Amino acid sequence: MTRSPVIPDDETVAPFVGIPAPDFQGLKDNAPAGTNVQLLTGDQATLKAWNNALADPNAAGVFFIGHAASTNPDATPFVDNSGINLANGTFNPKGGVDVKAQTVGIFACDSQDSQKLFKMKDGQALIGMSSGADGLTSTSGLSQAGYAAAKEIVNARGPDAAVAAANGALTNASKAMTVRAPNGQNVDLRANPMNVGDRVVRIH
Repeated sequence: MTRSPVIPDDETVAPFVGIPAPDFQGLKDNAPAGTNVQLLTGDQATLKAWNNALADPNAAGVFFIGHAASTNPDATPFVDNSGINLANGTFNPKGGVDVKAQTVGIFACDSQDSQKLFKMKDGQALIGMSSGADGLTSTSGLSQAGYAAAKEIVNARGPDAAVAAANGALTNASKAMTVRAPNGQNVDLRANPMNVGDRVVRIH
């Protein structure tokens, strides 16, 4: 069979055999009894849902996977403030919001600058992205990294293990692989390359 190099977008990745999307719902459904982990992405990531999750003292982890309002002028679209773009608005509270959840993970481009959005205490953890020189990280990389981090929290291995697992998943998501397309053709799938400094970091 022939191979053709492609860089698929999110719509073309899904049908390929061998590229399972993260099963966020399955992760939540199979969490141990008493373990509350909130995973917000897409239409579910509303301002109300996000604020409610942050205010939940029983939440072992709250994770957002999506877009940040980057201060990087090369980012598209450029937003001249630091914040998180949720489904129905930008989360950018003045003075920061009190967090009751134990761990917060923001898997969005260059979210390492988001510490000012939160008021956190000793014993709590905030995880974000350092998106390298261009301030951008691929959506597939963010999804895989966010899932890996959430899985560590679900399994009570703590925020440092979550950061390590997320970085491993981010690296794996950037590797080239050969997969079989729905038409039976072998395709060399090339993910967006990671930039130097593109990594998951613990901010607090």
